[in-house]
Amino acid sequence: MKAFQVAIVGLLALGACAVTPTKPPPPAPPLSPPKPSGEAPPDLAPEMRIVSLPVNDDLEELATYSRMGLPLDVYASISAGEEPVVARVVSKAALITITRGADSRASSVMLAVPKEDVELLVLARELARRRQASFYLSAAPRNAPAQPGNSREQGLRLRQVMSRLGYEIPEKKPEPAAPKVTAAPPPPAEAPAGAFSLPPLPERLAPARILVDGSSTVFLMAKLVRDEFMRRYPGVTIDLMGASPGESPSGTGGGFKKFCYGETDISDASRLIKDDEIRKCAGNDVSFVELPLAYDGISLVVNRENTWAKHLTLTELRAIWAQDSKLATWRDVRPDFPAQPIKLFSPGRDSGTFDFFTEEICGKGASPRPDVVTSEDDEVLVRGIIASPGGLGYFGMAYYIEHKDALRLVGVDSGKGPVVPTNDTVLDGSYSPLSRPLFLYVNARSLRRPEVGAFVSYFLRESHRAAQAVGYIPLPEDIRRLSVERYVRNVEGSMRQAGQQPGTLRAMMARQ
Repeated sequence: MKAFQVAIVGLLALGACAVTPTKPPPPAPPLSPPKPSGEAPPDLAPEMRIVSLPVNDDLEELATYSRMGLPLDVYASISAGEEPVVARVVSKAALITITRGADSRASSVMLAVPKEDVELLVLARELARRRQASFYLSAAPRNAPAQPGNSREQGLRLRQVMSRLGYEIPEKKPEPAAPKVTAAPPPPAEAPAGAFSLPPLPERLAPARILVDGSSTVFLMAKLVRDEFMRRYPGVTIDLMGASPGESPSGTGGGFKKFCYGETDISDASRLIKDDEIRKCAGNDVSFVELPLAYDGISLVVNRENTWAKHLTLTELRAIWAQDSKLATWRDVRPDFPAQPIKLFSPGRDSGTFDFFTEEICGKGASPRPDVVTSEDDEVLVRGIIASPGGLGYFGMAYYIEHKDALRLVGVDSGKGPVVPTNDTVLDGSYSPLSRPLFLYVNARSLRRPEVGAFVSYFLRESHRAAQAVGYIPLPEDIRRLSVERYVRNVEGSMRQAGQQPGTLRAMMARQ
């Protein structure tokens, strides 16, 4: 399992296997104790066991993350009738294999899991097979925050659901521990003054529609959270709009064009809203709440065949991308590079990533060279660089992580040596100047609608996990608290002062 040592994060849905019946099922015969589905491979820890689970969703995403060496935790959820979903964490899971049917779609997944969790998974699998409950699996990064809820409460709810279905799970009594002499516990710490927490989510929501557009960078987080939210509230439809709705968003600038005319409820953004966009919103009586979500480091990437450009200086990047650039081959950049023609790829002009990169590399108000291939769809850029041996391009970290087998990351030297974007280098500012925060802009009038308020609350609640899942960097806890506070207090307007250059996110939010 050496491939599962790389500390990259991911989140993916594995599938739901059954539909809850409309009438109570007859008493069920007792289930036999689960048997191991096979011997553990030689490199599997002795406390691990293998379990094979049926699925009905495509698992290409799981296979991709497995190739990247992701360490996974697995969450099994069981629901029956009107009972609440019951979740149980299965830690330290490792993918063994994915079985596919004749149509090439995944039919089952085999996981290595701790032996104490096999019983629950096999029980759930059997209930799903008998169509007495629905069974859903999902996976998350090894060190992701714990699922909400108390494990004891989850165990009680699990027994209640199983009992109603005719199964009794004996309660496991913990082994008595030897008494220990400990010092008196310290008094509980008081909650900090002015602390804010997100309100509880509603039990259900009436049918409604939410319109979202904007950044292709934030799109990956928005799509993941949207899918989860719509599973939780089936009556709510969340449209991710754009040139190809649900697939190719309009970009930060394109999203603001709609948002400032009141055409959308939420606009994703990979930069702060500009002065002219603020004026346009005001002119159309559109007030907004600005909410930081995560951090991103713009990834500079080349074709895998490019083995020479391991890093580039800011001076070299400016010379390559400048509007009047005469650099046609890689040898023009450095004499020891080959004479391979350079082909440049960039997000389109409606993209916040384009705005940020162009301003940081070419200068404020500048434009890049005219022969750059542009697209609002980052997947198009990925395919272009893959097809071009001399290709060079940039986009958010998540798109590099998703295609890291086909692309190569290039370090950026801003004067203190080459640095590549990682969680640490983005948060400590050493990946400079291509680190930036990501935002959610919410129409203040829309935010008063229950479904929009619940979706934004859910997005903020899950932003840490969703950012990790797609390859971005979660907000530090102090900044996340400030973002939650802006939502709870319904603070309208931008934290950036009109006409002024933005400071760091922490400094701007501290002034609020």
